[in-house]
Amino acid sequence: MGKGQTFKTGFLKYERVFWAALLAVVLFPVLAFGFKDVLARFGELSLFIYDRSFFNDTVLKAGGFLEYISSFLAQFLVIPWLGALLAVLLWEAVYWLSFKVFDIPRGYSIYAAIPVAMLLVTIMGYGDKVNVLLYRNVFYTATLGYLASLAILLLCRSLHSFPLRMAVMVAAGVAGYMLFGAYGLLGVALAALSQISHERSAVKALVALVLAAAVIVLLPMAFGRNWLAGVPIIEFYNYDKVNVLPYILLAAFPLLYALLGRGNASDSKHKTYCITLSLSVLCSMCLICDLMWKADSEYRAETAMYMALIRQDYNKVVKIYDKVVKGEDGLNASSYESLMKKVGNLGGDERRDLFAEYYFKTYQRPSRLATELRMLAITYMGESGNLLFSAPQGLVSEEDTPFVSQYGPTIYRYWGLFNSAFVWTTSTAIHGGWSYYNLKEAALAMLLAGNSTAAAKYLDILDKTLFYSRWSAAHRKYLTDEAQLRKDYAQHYNLVCPIEDRFYSENGQIELKIMEHFALFEQPDVIYMTPEYSECSVLWAMLSKDMDAFWHALDNYYGVNVPETLPRYYQQAAYLYSVLAGDGIADNLPIADDVRRQYDAFATYMTTHQGSVNELRSESYKRFGKTFFYFYFFVDNYI
Repeated sequence: MGKGQTFKTGFLKYERVFWAALLAVVLFPVLAFGFKDVLARFGELSLFIYDRSFFNDTVLKAGGFLEYISSFLAQFLVIPWLGALLAVLLWEAVYWLSFKVFDIPRGYSIYAAIPVAMLLVTIMGYGDKVNVLLYRNVFYTATLGYLASLAILLLCRSLHSFPLRMAVMVAAGVAGYMLFGAYGLLGVALAALSQISHERSAVKALVALVLAAAVIVLLPMAFGRNWLAGVPIIEFYNYDKVNVLPYILLAAFPLLYALLGRGNASDSKHKTYCITLSLSVLCSMCLICDLMWKADSEYRAETAMYMALIRQDYNKVVKIYDKVVKGEDGLNASSYESLMKKVGNLGGDERRDLFAEYYFKTYQRPSRLATELRMLAITYMGESGNLLFSAPQGLVSEEDTPFVSQYGPTIYRYWGLFNSAFVWTTSTAIHGGWSYYNLKEAALAMLLAGNSTAAAKYLDILDKTLFYSRWSAAHRKYLTDEAQLRKDYAQHYNLVCPIEDRFYSENGQIELKIMEHFALFEQPDVIYMTPEYSECSVLWAMLSKDMDAFWHALDNYYGVNVPETLPRYYQQAAYLYSVLAGDGIADNLPIADDVRRQYDAFATYMTTHQGSVNELRSESYKRFGKTFFYFYFFVDNYI
């Protein structure tokens, strides 16, 4: 026997161990380090309460037990390496169990990793639509459910008596659906197809098929036709349907193998099996790569910015935002050039403008949340006046005004009175819902608002958690000492409004109301102002393009902040408004010469270049995109 043959024989002996080890070596660092911010955010948004009522509310529904144990594991994601380790161990269990139930032959061990890859895509391929907004405990759900499906198949295959096997299949299907939802039904389908694949009797095969169909069809009908219980597909049908594909393949893979069966190594069925394995791997890998590339990169950037903000690494927040902008600028430039080539001179200027207008409706800009996080970072850095327009602002559609205003929630949450509007003014958890993050924010909101009864209820819930009970115990002292709370949290929450100016609203108008108060209120006494108060007034007036509000806010800013030099973008706004009004106010302000020259260059460019507004927008962005002049004339921000 040659050396090559000896090596091949030796490798085949340990190949399953080799691929299992490689799987762990690759996946653990990718999750623990490459996705640590995402995992930590998962953990912050998850919830598991050691309480009977939480158990009853979660478990007493189809697939409830799956959600319960998934929630239990999700709480450990606050420690990213521990959450990653748990995920990898579960995927190793999927890998090894696949050999047991599907008889994957030696030499094809890598194919047992296909469901692991699919499970990875079900977790990482969504972004905020599922992970944050709709189904926060989704991280371990598919893995645990898939293991339950394989366990049902393994149990049924271990029984030699056909009647007993069918009885167990039905019983396991009922129990599996109640505990694991759709994954229990998948287990029944696997057991039936495996029986059909190995059954020579047509009658027995038909019996298995009928019993399985009855369980799969009738059981969910008894529970409101919820065939997808435990699977987060039904909750996002209104979103991108490509997210459904990993779940389809996750079910199709075992169904195909259960039906096909391995057969003997010498017959044609074995060859068919191996060919099917190879094609499955090829197609699956292509789809996985495609889905991973299309994953919500914006959500990843937002998460990284959020975690950096929590760690007070403000420079990193700005750098991530700038990187996002740079990537989007490249895509927009390429898209615009391609569009203009297609349009050419068709139909004259009006038609060209229609095409350009269509293009700008799909113009890529940073998300609302990313823009908020950057704004917070540059404010904490004390550089908002010099960095605000150094990168473009994210666009907000008009129909979202003002509920998803970019700046109202930010300024209210971090600079305004922190009162009962905590849920919908927190853009990082816009849908509210029960999570560790929202419970902590709710407790703080009620404490700061002086509502000790509500605060105590939230603290009682946090007492029954694993990682936040200490936080709850430490904050109970504030129930009777509001002054100490405001002192301890003064650095985190600047309570800048006069105490009597508390605005409450349930229809999304509070951000606008507070901003109008900041900028337009008739010269309140400066003793009620702080530097943050006056600065956010100027920022809001600039972003809302309100000239009167700007001059009011700038006057307050000078009175409270007493700046040695006027920030760059305040100079640009003041000079532009003075030129537009023709009142000469800017002559009395410290406007730098380069600001005046830049505006003159901008005005000259606008008057000497021909073309529609949309065409000028694209061309002028290259020269003046980082100025307030460009923002004022070309950016439709509805705040």
